Amino acid sequence: ETSLKQLSGPISIADMAGKSAQFGWQSFVSFLALLSISIGLLNLIPLPMLDGGQLMYDAWELVTGRRLSIELQAVFQRFGFILIIALTLFAVFNDLQRLFPSS
Repeated sequence: ETSLKQLSGPISIADMAGKSAQFGWQSFVSFLALLSISIGLLNLIPLPMLDGGQLMYDAWELVTGRRLSIELQAVFQRFGFILIIALTLFAVFNDLQRLFPSS
């Protein structure tokens, strides 16, 4: 079962990188490759500010024959920015809870 509590942020990523390095450079490079692929896939999510959001705009233009207005794109960009910041803060919060569990 997947839970939002499993969402990891930069603290957990750094911890996992350190642990993988303890197993040798091959494990560390494999971890970095997996991290790179994960970030690449995350970038394809159709959210404004990400490449997937640009693909969404391009698909809209292809289907409708017209571009989204600059004003509407700006609204979507702000929404995407706020969502990404919120997810990042939530992931860091999860990391800190794992690092400093409450009694």
